[in-house]
Amino acid sequence: VSILSSFVFTTNYLSAGNYDVNLLVSDGRSGTAAKSIVVTVNNIIRDLSLSNLQVPQDSIENFNLPVQVMVTNSGLVNETSNLKFFVDETLQETRAISLNAGTNSTELFNYTPTSTGTKNIRLEITGVSGEEILNDNNISGSTNAMNYSQAISLSINAQTSVYDYSNFNARVQATNNSDVNLN
Repeated sequence: VSILSSFVFTTNYLSAGNYDVNLLVSDGRSGTAAKSIVVTVNNIIRDLSLSNLQVPQDSIENFNLPVQVMVTNSGLVNETSNLKFFVDETLQETRAISLNAGTNSTELFNYTPTSTGTKNIRLEITGVSGEEILNDNNISGSTNAMNYSQAISLSINAQTSVYDYSNFNARVQATNNSDVNLN
C-alpha cells in the first residue's frame, strides 16, 4: 500500500538561503523512516537602475530644460517603483514607473530654471524589496543656467554716415554662446 502526502514550504523575497528539512514518516505502528534534505531557495534577482542621464551643459533662465534618463529593470520579475526628480536637492516631481522584467524606459522631465547659476540635477529610483544593488539607483549631473543676454551676443557692422538719397547698410550677427537650441 502506498500513500502520498505532501507539505508546502512558502517562500518570499527574503527567504533566499539553505534550509535543512528533516522528514520523519511513521506507519502508526512500529515502522518509521527518516530522511534529511537541504532545500536551497535561490534569490530572485530584483534590480532597477538609472543610466544615460542627458542634461544640457548650458541652459537659459526661464527657458525649458529637458532632462532625460533611462530606467532599466534587470531583474527577473515585473516591478513598479517611484522615480524622483530633484534640482538642487529640491524634489520637483515623483513619477510611478512600471517595467516588465528585462526591459527599460526612457523618461523625460522638463524643468525651467528661474535663476542663473549651476543647477544640480539628481534622479532617484526607489529600491524594491529584495533589491541588493542600490548604488545604481541614483544618477546626477548639472547645468549652467544663464540669462538670455549671456547666451546671445550681437555684433553690428554699419556705416556711420551716408549721403542724402543713398542706402544705409548694416550687418547684424547674433551668436549663440551656449549649447542650448534657441529656435
